[in-house]
Amino acid sequence: MGTLLLIAPTIALTASRGMAAETLVFRYGVFGESISVPQLTEFAQTGQVSPALRSYFRLFRQKPNAIRRTLNREVKVGLLTLDRFLNSPTGERVLDQLGEAIQTPVGEANRQALRAAIVLSAKDNQVSLIEVLQNYPTRQLYIDGRAVGRTYRQVSRVTKQIQSLPRTPNSR
Repeated sequence: MGTLLLIAPTIALTASRGMAAETLVFRYGVFGESISVPQLTEFAQTGQVSPALRSYFRLFRQKPNAIRRTLNREVKVGLLTLDRFLNSPTGERVLDQLGEAIQTPVGEANRQALRAAIVLSAKDNQVSLIEVLQNYPTRQLYIDGRAVGRTYRQVSRVTKQIQSLPRTPNSR
């Protein structure tokens, strides 16, 4: 609980400023492509593919339905359980691994930004990727295409471990 208190000011400051990711920048080596987070949110909610997203899906040979499922997949976890995990040595390693693929514009404080985005997303005791993207505390969010696959596999394993953690009476 003490660790939740440590990040609470960051969350409060982020929420009060209205700072949230507006643009996702996918980088793959020297190439980059920007996508509007509101467009991605609209797609996740409705399935409607904007022209910009359509060209992105074509360019990177992605299947819209698979992307939509990934964006909306919910991980059920209590806020207290999540807080304990994210502030444990294992949780910090997971955040660092995620930080290799999901980065702030300057490439620093990735762990803190991810922790804040994930905790903000868990206020309803579940987290989805689209919520994390919406709650990311910088206007731009960078995704390293080379690290995404490896990171996704690692995080999927850890997600299963988190979901199997026993729920405590105060985990909500």
